Amino acid sequence: MCVDAVPTPRGSHHCVPRLSWERESMERLESELIRQSWRAVSRSPLEHGTVLFSRLFALEPSLLPLFQYNGRQFSSPEDCLSSPEFLDHIRKTLTSCYPLIALKAFLVEKPGF
Repeated sequence: MCVDAVPTPRGSHHCVPRLSWERESMERLESELIRQSWRAVSRSPLEHGTVLFSRLFALEPSLLPLFQYNGRQFSSPEDCLSSPEFLDHIRKTLTSCYPLIALKAFLVEKPGF
């Protein structure tokens, strides 16, 4: 695991390895940060999911047509984000992410498991 990628004179990068105690300390910190972040998100998944999809549509408007419900094509991100079907999709998406987030925090904490 690299602490930093240091540029070499030829334009490539040299990886500076972390010491084992640094890696273990960082892994515990990362694991705790993942858990804390997810706790905040899981308290209001609809609010955070709406922000996530709003930003996604702002960055990639071409994704909007991928979200259709009952043959209905949304005319705008706002139209999509106010749809009861899409709000249900947001809830389901964030709820289904929880096991993956918990697993990621576990694997960061216990590498090689």
